[in-house]
Amino acid sequence: MNYTPSPHINPDKVFLINRSELEGRFDATYYKLKERILRNFKFPLEKLGNSFFIKDGDHDKLPENAIADSFKGKRYLRAQDLKANSIIDENPIFVTETYFQNVKRCHIYPGDLLFSIMASLGSTAIVPENYPVCTANRAVGILRQKDKSKLLPKFVQALLDTNLGFSLLELEKRGAIQQRLNLSDLATLKLPAPDIAFQNEIVQVYNNGVKIKQQKETEAKALLDSIDDYLLGELGISLPEVDNSLANRIFISKYSEITAGRFDSYYYQKHFKEFFALLSKSKYQVSTIAEIAKKIASGITPLSGGDAYTSAELGIPFIRSGNIDIDGDIDFDDLLYLKPEIHNKVMKSSKLLKNDLMIAIVGATIGQVGIYLDEREANINQAIALVRLKAGINHSYVKELLKSSIGQMNLNRLKRPVARANINLEEISSMAIVLPPLEKQNEIADHIQGIRGQAKALQLEAAQALETAKQQVEKMILGE
Repeated sequence: MNYTPSPHINPDKVFLINRSELEGRFDATYYKLKERILRNFKFPLEKLGNSFFIKDGDHDKLPENAIADSFKGKRYLRAQDLKANSIIDENPIFVTETYFQNVKRCHIYPGDLLFSIMASLGSTAIVPENYPVCTANRAVGILRQKDKSKLLPKFVQALLDTNLGFSLLELEKRGAIQQRLNLSDLATLKLPAPDIAFQNEIVQVYNNGVKIKQQKETEAKALLDSIDDYLLGELGISLPEVDNSLANRIFISKYSEITAGRFDSYYYQKHFKEFFALLSKSKYQVSTIAEIAKKIASGITPLSGGDAYTSAELGIPFIRSGNIDIDGDIDFDDLLYLKPEIHNKVMKSSKLLKNDLMIAIVGATIGQVGIYLDEREANINQAIALVRLKAGINHSYVKELLKSSIGQMNLNRLKRPVARANINLEEISSMAIVLPPLEKQNEIADHIQGIRGQAKALQLEAAQALETAKQQVEKMILGE
């Protein structure tokens, strides 16, 4: 039967879908948005499942008896292990051989395309050659190329990393609370399939962008890594090597050496003692945070969902430890906001002012240090220590010292070796600070800020290089 729409009907809002085109969903918006994307492609479309075997990993959370150490286990990948178009090795997890053999359907081999299929999307990696066979959790999608495939894994990776590819994946997400991509939806996902030679051209453009990005990031990292050596050199301090051998972990401490109310062996390790002995020989004065601060405090966390919170327009920024990034910056778009009366009454002791130091003292981000540089007041939760310095001390210098190996050695000694590491305010107050004259503090702070500025510029260039490559990939796919 032919259908002729009325001239009074807006074709952008009213359209027909054949029953054969239904994909197990009945929301009109899904089909309309998907059609708008697909009609822009200038190449034949290929279902992902026709070119790839598609599977996911096993378990949202590993059983405790499945976790192994790195010497005996097999690598276990999570979505957060897929970054910068590669598999990263920060805080890796390994599983036992028994667990690994029980999840053979989830095994991952060199050449497989991996990407996040739960929560945030967009992180991808192709398993490099000679990479040991590993496995993953359910947040990782695993695509293995079939014989006579019309799609190259590296082409699919390049496409999924563009705004076009990301939009297609976003449309396929399901779930109200914990969204994810279903394997069946991925199998029917249609992607443009130009000839293999043209796919390789696109891969080359994308890889060039990735290569430039990685080069710029490596240069930025080298600059940032140089900060510690510069600071130690200016202060005339060398730190002891950390020796974790069994012989070095066995030691005796006299009762008279027990201090700070600490009776755990971790606190009295040899390299901590050596560190403070070296620090005391510095050519500059060594003070404690208590001696250079006029205020040290932490906040509280009002009940989640309670009436203490309000909108960004009406409220006071409420900073949690996870809001302080690696550079100490604050993303105000990712904050909660307190009602002014909560800030001024219930939490008045933890008001944050411009130039206050923020030190994360609980959990995964423990030791992260930042400076609050905004003019408006803010507040903090109990996982942050607020340190307000006395006049005549350069807050940027103190921040850099706390971020350096000197500050981190202080913090590493203080944090308790328990499941959720923590440091209390009394311990923060006791931290040792090398304090040269103000003129020298200013010189060091200015030099380090210059290094951080150069590194930031390189990081921006890195991001722009990849973004330019992705835009070029989109134009090639769209035939522009």
